[in-house]
Amino acid sequence: MKRLLYIIAGMLVAWPLAAQEPGQINIGVVVPDQMEGMEPGQIDRLRTKMEQICTRNGIRAGYVPGGFVVYPVFEMYEPEVIEGGMRRIYQIHADLTLFIKQVDGIGVASVFKQLRGNGTSPNQAVMNAIAGINVQDSAFTSFIKEGKRKISTYYEQLCGTLVVKADGMAQREEYDAALALLMSMPETVSCYEEITRKTVEIYNRNKSKLCRSLLNAAQVAAARKDYEGAARSLVGIDLSSDCQEEVQQLIRDIGDRIDAKEKQEWDFAMKKYNDWIEKEKACLDVERETSLAALDAAKELAKAYYANQPEVHYMQIVK
Repeated sequence: MKRLLYIIAGMLVAWPLAAQEPGQINIGVVVPDQMEGMEPGQIDRLRTKMEQICTRNGIRAGYVPGGFVVYPVFEMYEPEVIEGGMRRIYQIHADLTLFIKQVDGIGVASVFKQLRGNGTSPNQAVMNAIAGINVQDSAFTSFIKEGKRKISTYYEQLCGTLVVKADGMAQREEYDAALALLMSMPETVSCYEEITRKTVEIYNRNKSKLCRSLLNAAQVAAARKDYEGAARSLVGIDLSSDCQEEVQQLIRDIGDRIDAKEKQEWDFAMKKYNDWIEKEKACLDVERETSLAALDAAKELAKAYYANQPEVHYMQIVK
């Protein structure tokens, strides 16, 4: 029986259903976009099985830039024809190996399974072989467990290095990248308290920069007598930012220099601003601690940063 290795080609990327979750161990699921001899639906089914294996074993199926991925190597034999009475039955034998590796580094775990599927066509036989993957198989549980253990060790050893790297990014005002790097660390590492402190510190520095930028935009808008535009810029400034005193001074200055006609427009813009302020204060009142609010906000920024990063190509992984 001749063995066929189906060649993987094209742009080879697939993103998981679940979003990346800062503070957790995330593993991106990467599968071929195209595979010779396989239909797109079969590839989608394989990806779904891989996601299920991850999630049922306590892993977030989401990629963090520079982090870890799970990817398949799928090999099939030529289909056999089994006599099935009135209809031909095709049988497919396949070998599936799953690997976990750091995108630009070494592999940390692998698992091998032999698959078999029957169908009235070769395509149906392949689909049934993939459908027959038992995501509850103990071999997959051991595979993920070993991957998690080595990933935790990897991050544990990088604790100090990543904090220094994130601090350097923040000094270059690459705040989103710095926060995303810190939030890629799982909460299980011994240095997570230090990670949290540094995250809040960098978030506050970013908040200060954003405050200055929006304050400047408000001043420019006010100089053009675009009072609604000024108010829109002011609404974007966090109430806990360190430039709030300057914000209030700008509001007073505008109020002092406008004429009666402009005052009507300004009062309308300020009503919107004050309504927003009251809503923000209500939110702040229910926060347990300012640092927790900052940490939550940093996680959201990290998620947005992850979502905007370039896709990971399969051939980048298996090189």
